[in-house]
Amino acid sequence: MGCGVSVENGDDLSVALGKSEKAIRSAILIQKWFRRYQARIEARRRCTWKIFQSVEYAGEQDQLKLFNFFYDMLNHVADGENNAVDILRKGSASSSTSIASKTSEKLEMLTDPSKITVDETYRGPHVALPLTLLTVHKIIEHFKSRKLLHVKYVLLILRETREKLKNGLPSAENPYIFNGDLVDRGPYSIEIAIILFSFFLLYPTGVYINRGNHEDHIMNLRYGFVKEVMDKYKEHSSKVMRLFGDIFGWLPLATVVNNKILVTHGGISNITDLSRIDKIDRHKYVSILKPPGMDKTQPDTVDLMEWRQVLDLLWSDPKPLPGCKPNTFRGGGCYFGPDITDRILKKHDLELLVRSHECKFEGYEYMHGGKVITIFSASDYYEQGSNRGAYMKIGPDMKPYFVQYQASKAKKHLTLKQRIGIVEESAIRELKERLYANKIALMAAFEETDKEKTGKLKTEIREHE
Repeated sequence: MGCGVSVENGDDLSVALGKSEKAIRSAILIQKWFRRYQARIEARRRCTWKIFQSVEYAGEQDQLKLFNFFYDMLNHVADGENNAVDILRKGSASSSTSIASKTSEKLEMLTDPSKITVDETYRGPHVALPLTLLTVHKIIEHFKSRKLLHVKYVLLILRETREKLKNGLPSAENPYIFNGDLVDRGPYSIEIAIILFSFFLLYPTGVYINRGNHEDHIMNLRYGFVKEVMDKYKEHSSKVMRLFGDIFGWLPLATVVNNKILVTHGGISNITDLSRIDKIDRHKYVSILKPPGMDKTQPDTVDLMEWRQVLDLLWSDPKPLPGCKPNTFRGGGCYFGPDITDRILKKHDLELLVRSHECKFEGYEYMHGGKVITIFSASDYYEQGSNRGAYMKIGPDMKPYFVQYQASKAKKHLTLKQRIGIVEESAIRELKERLYANKIALMAAFEETDKEKTGKLKTEIREHE
């Protein structure tokens, strides 16, 4: 009575069981195949990402190696032996009040917008202070039509931004935090910076702008921002670039949200001390790669511990392994592990570290047990379809959630395999160009290693000494 179905024929039962077992085996086989397929796709994605990052970070390594070369050179040259040493020292930013004051006065005179007239043929928006929302909307529409804002108004906005940053930033009720690398990230860096600075002037308690490692004159020389300014503003480019460089030195190094979330561009290290960072005269580090007082033998020398505080905030990356060690991949800052994150957050009674500095496939990534979040807002960074962009919103409960987007509409609906294929082709093309650019040096190294002229290298050779 308790059975719903009775089976009288044993042959029928065995057939049914056989089909069921076959279906299960088929499902397991399909599952294994799909997992292997996903693993291959993920391996291709990671290899592609590694190529792009290696090419990108190679330039950063070059800049830091150049700084280290000059730093070591200055430390090993005796005082008075070479006039070039004095010239290089004087070329560094100085923390001296008198020198800083004279530099500021010179910059004020050089970038005075009242000395520049607006030609009658100019059809763009005219800007006056204080800014209005209508004026900012006009500036945005003007940029959308791919037209330049007149240099007079560029200087006006930059000078006012510089003044506001010197006076400090008030607490915000509903802030936007832009976490560095405003420039060197495409052909419209000037326009992006002007829009952000305009909103900062319009809502000084609603917009915070942290400094990134690319808010640095030496980085701008290599990665394109200086060239962009020179191309767009030609005879006035020196004025514009001098003001940008000065503003970059005033930008905050980090922002703390409600005493719970630390937001900084790169990361932290085992020596990070927020109380010390809060007291740093950050403007004297106009370039992180060329700090003031390079020579230890001089009274006005670089404070290496202070400089490390700044460098680590802007250049460091999180890694899954514990500890803190030099960031050899970039050439500056450090790799910090989950133990370092725990230690620094506990030391300052914080709950979360939010940083940028690295392109992420989905636009954001959790690390260190959810205590570190990387946000990268530029989609299609390496190639169209290469990555999503994202931004993070924080509610009243201080819990983060994320909004993702893709700038290139044509690539929005591609499958994962198609997206990776496009990016893979671009990465291989980039790698070929880099190999060709170093063809002579590579061939010389190969020939020296291949003593028998076989035209081949042994697989066990990892590095040419």
